Parts: sequence; structure tokens; C-alpha cells
Amino acid sequence: MKIEGMLIDALPRESNSTIFLKNSRRFPDSTQPYSVQKIYKDDAGDVAFHLKKYKPTSRNAPDPYSKYPVFRGKIWSQQLDDYIVIVKPSEIRCHGAVWKFCRTDSVVVMLDRVSHAVLL
Repeated sequence: MKIEGMLIDALPRESNSTIFLKNSRRFPDSTQPYSVQKIYKDDAGDVAFHLKKYKPTSRNAPDPYSKYPVFRGKIWSQQLDDYIVIVKPSEIRCHGAVWKFCRTDSVVVMLDRVSHAVLL
């Protein structure tokens, strides 16, 4: 596995946490979901996240969720990128929800909005 260009040995593990990152020069697409692989604290006490990007779906069919932009869902492959991205908590925009759409793909929804009705 490669982490920021360096080849390292690591044991793969399944994650159940998905996040989206804030727009920046380093991460220009805030709609790209990432799976949290590991959370750690370094010797200086700084927290960092090891992430892997979701790969685009290889389906040849249109994404049925694209018709509903307010839903903010999109179909992504269940396969993750091979490369690890390391980020600080300040680079995280929000969490995401994931559910299996079919054998090879999942629907990922950005959870960056809270409805007024939920708060009442």
C-alpha cells in the first residue's frame, strides 16, 4: 500500500465511517467521499486521519440519484483507491452515509445539512 507516495506494509481493515473534505488546493472536489481507514495521534498530540477515496462506479447506467440534487446522493464503487491520504480534522467538511446499492456499488450521501424540522 502507498501512503503519500511511500510504499508501506499495512493490514487492510474494513471501515464504516465516510467523510467529505473541505474545498482546498489540495482537495478541490468537496463531493468526493473518503472512507476513514485509521485515526491516530502522533507524538506531538496532533490527530490525523488515514483515508481512501471511493472509486467512481463502473456502471454504464445513469445514476438515478442525479435527478434529485437536494438528496445529494451519488453511486460510487464499493472499491476504494489504493492510496492513503492523510488529513487533519480541520480539513473535514462533514460525515457521509453509505448503503449498498448493488453487488458492486454503494450510494453515498453527504450529511452536511440539518433540517429545521429535525431540530424541533
